[in-house]
Amino acid sequence: MNEVLFEKTKKEIIESVTIAGKKYELHEGYDLCFDGGVIVKITPKEEIVEYYKEKGYEWDFRYCDDEEKECSVEDFGVQFDIRDGRGGYSVQLDKFGNALIEF
Repeated sequence: MNEVLFEKTKKEIIESVTIAGKKYELHEGYDLCFDGGVIVKITPKEEIVEYYKEKGYEWDFRYCDDEEKECSVEDFGVQFDIRDGRGGYSVQLDKFGNALIEF
């Protein structure tokens, strides 16, 4: 018997996030850096912090417009996974909507 079966995960999927009054939605176009693309995953701060602890990575996010200035864990906002024509990349924003880079 040929069937197509789908399984749903028990994990909740974040569909949108609002940062500094701007709403970002899953599967929405994103064009604030690089070549743009589509948001395919929204990851909250807590999951990023947990990942870094599990892997033993040092927390080192800095501001794109001032690489000397570090972003604290408290000020970190969200990470977006972006899919574009070349594959994809991640974007991090602080809780005020400022772009971050990972060092």
